[in-house]
Amino acid sequence: MIPQDALSHFENALYLPMLIKILEKDLLTIEETQLKFKRPYAKMIDQAINKAQSELKKSNIYLGRNNMKLIKFSSNKEFTEFIFSGIRFEERKKYSSGELKSRTEEIMSEYLSKFEI
Repeated sequence: MIPQDALSHFENALYLPMLIKILEKDLLTIEETQLKFKRPYAKMIDQAINKAQSELKKSNIYLGRNNMKLIKFSSNKEFTEFIFSGIRFEERKKYSSGELKSRTEEIMSEYLSKFEI
């Protein structure tokens, strides 16, 4: 069984790379659009990216120091399976594409709401 204190780090390792990738694409989209005032949007997204990168780094350090790994095992259009691995445990979890998308969107909302324009 995955230790309770490690679960949030595994979730960060799973969702934050997706969030960062999405935000980086959104930032490029904003820069290419005809918005009159791009800077406030870009600043908010940039702050969210920096925060997500910082938290991902902390989680990766935690997982590394505790000999834990998140491994993407298999993937298709409908499901992605991950292995949560540590010295005393190994669990496989299967996530639907919809579940990954909706949770990433929730996390994005949390990150974007933390910053002021």
